[in-house]
Amino acid sequence: MRGDAGWSDTTNANIHDRNFALDHGIIGLNGNGYIGSGWFIGGGVGRQFFGHFRGEIVYTYRGGYHLDQLDAGTPPTQLRFDLAANSVMANAYADFPLRFPGVVPFLGFGVGWSETNMSNLTAMNVSSTSNAPGGTSDNFGWQAMAGVGFAVTDGIIVDLFYRYFDGGHIKTRAGQIVSSGVVVGTYQGAEGSFHAHELGVSIRFPLH
Repeated sequence: MRGDAGWSDTTNANIHDRNFALDHGIIGLNGNGYIGSGWFIGGGVGRQFFGHFRGEIVYTYRGGYHLDQLDAGTPPTQLRFDLAANSVMANAYADFPLRFPGVVPFLGFGVGWSETNMSNLTAMNVSSTSNAPGGTSDNFGWQAMAGVGFAVTDGIIVDLFYRYFDGGHIKTRAGQIVSSGVVVGTYQGAEGSFHAHELGVSIRFPLH
């Protein structure tokens, strides 16, 4: 079994209107929609197959990401939402034992399911604050890992690792725009992508 925790930092999410020609809502974001850094926790089960190869199935929850940026409109609009994600990945690893006992570098790759969850989208300008519905997207996800495992005792291994995670599409659903409790229009939704660079620590321990 294994348990993970760590820090996650997103790359350019490219947040934009799903239908800019109709909505003209997001007039280009500074930083192209950087949704910031967050955290992750996870756990899973695996097996050492043969030689220096192993595989596993791991669930990971990612949270703490926020968009809070001004667009390039005149006057600018401040856009905000929160983002969280779930994933279940099938991973394969190759270990590369060194001459130093108990120190084993490794490389890994994984594919699986990714679910991204965007909260309601809030837009604030000098005259009003409006809200549009959030949304969920189910995606194909993949990741690549590199790290070093340190044998502690009785089969317990502590891994320090870097991971690049591609969680696929993020989006809000189409719906009504509400300002001060009043419906002021409709919106076709916003969309983008979820990519993250992650640093983490994992504890692996045997099941007997």
